[in-house]
Amino acid sequence: MFDIGFTELLIVAVVALLVVGPERLPEAVKTAALWLGRARGMLTEAKDTIKDEIGMDDIHQQLHNENVLNDLKQAQEKIDQTKNSIRSFEAEAMEQLKQSVESPSGQDTPGQGTPKQDTPKINTPASESDH
Repeated sequence: MFDIGFTELLIVAVVALLVVGPERLPEAVKTAALWLGRARGMLTEAKDTIKDEIGMDDIHQQLHNENVLNDLKQAQEKIDQTKNSIRSFEAEAMEQLKQSVESPSGQDTPGQGTPKQDTPKINTPASESDH
């Protein structure tokens, strides 16, 4: 609050000693400390009264509650995004599973009624029986 260093305090003490005198200095310091204590008490009381009048505690509580609600909304949005990505992954996996069930080895029997699809040949090393 105040930028008072040791040298400033020393100058104030010397001036107070010269003005008041060494006999009355302890009593003057005691009186000044008493006044300072009373002033601090009055300021604290005024600050508390003002806080009570304008409802600062209620405002702080509302701001805190709003922050908590915003955090909860963000968490809910993340959960929804994760849920949607899981559902899309699940749908893709189910589609791939259906496709693999419909043509497990790429060889359909002619009597089943499904047209034979040309499957691409995979380059694999020739076995000894092919020679």
